[in-house]
Amino acid sequence: MGDYLGAKHWVGFKPEAAPGTAESTVTTFLVSEGLDMNANPKAIERKSSIGTGAALPSRPGWIAPDGSVPCEVLASQPQPWYWLLGHVVSTQPAVGTDPTVYLHTITDDAREASKQNVGKGVSLTAEGNRVFDQCKQAGVRLNSIKLSVAPGEPGRLQLTWFGLTHVDGATLTSTPVFLTDTLICTSVAIKMDGTADVTVDAADLTIDVQNEQLDTLVVGGAGAPQDIRRKDVLQTTGSLSFIDFPVAALAKFRNATPFALVIELDGDTISHTYAKFLRVTLPACQYVGGLTPSIGATVITGDATFQAFYDTTTSKQVMVEAQNTIPAINV
Repeated sequence: MGDYLGAKHWVGFKPEAAPGTAESTVTTFLVSEGLDMNANPKAIERKSSIGTGAALPSRPGWIAPDGSVPCEVLASQPQPWYWLLGHVVSTQPAVGTDPTVYLHTITDDAREASKQNVGKGVSLTAEGNRVFDQCKQAGVRLNSIKLSVAPGEPGRLQLTWFGLTHVDGATLTSTPVFLTDTLICTSVAIKMDGTADVTVDAADLTIDVQNEQLDTLVVGGAGAPQDIRRKDVLQTTGSLSFIDFPVAALAKFRNATPFALVIELDGDTISHTYAKFLRVTLPACQYVGGLTPSIGATVITGDATFQAFYDTTTSKQVMVEAQNTIPAINV
């Protein structure tokens, strides 16, 4: 029996030219801290006993491929946000003086007039080296991304997904290449209604596109799901951990007052005044819980949970901006 060291794993993705048809290799490799990537087989129970008066062995049934991975936030790797939300516009803020600077603005494709993926996000091929074997999934669509920030730590993401196919023991020919510009939480701005005076020691937000994995009756079916679709409206939630008690936040909670929230992680300078960053803007948030401290002999702090809603003024629920030196992230 072998000893398999999980730290040797890797996982990579690539958008599919034909949704559901696996790419031969993948090109974007996450700086991951772990990996779950499984077929999740479900045996079909026999209901009959064929005159034996005893239970018979189950038959091979359906699979429900899925996966999840915790990874670091990289300034030059905003692709997961695009894969989840489905729409991106890439521009050069100062092409004349700073031609290496690119700004990628990512929004929900279900809300955009020029839909690129018709509300489903991007269909991906995923490859995973699980150390004890290698596996491959096609027709992968991200379900959610959770962003977490805390002082002195790398920014972290938690990705989850569904797939349409899964192959255990796959032969992979992709060559992993990992980026190094991790966004460490030494320069993090959290702005509320445009004011950068929100003092917290931790924050997180989760964008969930509410996907479901569908089994259908199909000729020649191989016991795998045939579709992944949105079953409900996009949901964005999060939490803030204040180092004191935010009296103004309590008033917003009590009065159901909407507020805009921006979380920005800053990185190295690219050129002149342009630096790498990842910025998530939620234009219409409301507190939905927390702010119920126990009063005692210690400093009174506050933890609050919030939800982001669709903003009729900006016509957006969430917007992700990433500035780096990558010309395009939709390949």
